[in-house]
Amino acid sequence: MARKLPVTASNASCMPEILRDAVLYFDPRNKNSIADAMRELASSEQLRGLLVQKGLALLPHYSWDTLAKDTINVYQHALLDNHA
Repeated sequence: MARKLPVTASNASCMPEILRDAVLYFDPRNKNSIADAMRELASSEQLRGLLVQKGLALLPHYSWDTLAKDTINVYQHALLDNHA
């Protein structure tokens, strides 16, 4: 996403929660689903453009700064809870 490329991803686990609507999902247990997703990306310039746009909009939610701040908050809350 940061390289301004469209992304396909597994629809399993936490990926849909994290990547939201910024990727084209496939069923990782189904090779035809994976191939279909890749084929769809390859054949649709409009879809590629849309996913690139959505991916770039999603990136700020997952910056290193955000991760660091969220991690510090978790530790601070854990420390406060242990001293209460």
